[in-house]
Amino acid sequence: MKWFFVLLMSLFLFACKDVKTDDLAEFVADAKAQQHNVEDNLPILIDHTALAFTQQQARSPFVKPKQVTTAFESKKIVKGCLQPDFKREKESLEGFSLGDLLMRGTLKINAQLWAIIEAPNSLFYKVKTGSYLGLNHGEITHVLEDRIQLLELKLGRNGCWEKQATEIKLLLK
Repeated sequence: MKWFFVLLMSLFLFACKDVKTDDLAEFVADAKAQQHNVEDNLPILIDHTALAFTQQQARSPFVKPKQVTTAFESKKIVKGCLQPDFKREKESLEGFSLGDLLMRGTLKINAQLWAIIEAPNSLFYKVKTGSYLGLNHGEITHVLEDRIQLLELKLGRNGCWEKQATEIKLLLK
């Protein structure tokens, strides 16, 4: 069996002996004979210096962020005045200012009208009457086909919170 394999391999090798490679040699000679033009006006490369990045002050992404108190929360609470509910868990859209939020449409689910809001992070949220949005404790009072009406709480000069009516209108592209 071993001799048969050696004989078979020898036959294959001798069969490849008379391969014509004249056209390949001619192609290589033509390619070497051609002149290659080199551009003289190549762009000048500017040497850049690398800056080292060290992460010293940033928090670890694996640790829950510390609770940040706003300037409003740290002020002394005046008794007998209107106060926002600081113990209430904040909703997603309360991290954006009203100027950055866009109303894109409405949606009716079980006779409840919802507004579709686009946030600066390019995500869409649905909100209804009673939802909160904006940085000033804005509570939605009415969702209409073409606008959202809400009441914001803004800190007055005397330390009391004051209601301010605001609207976000439907933005048509």
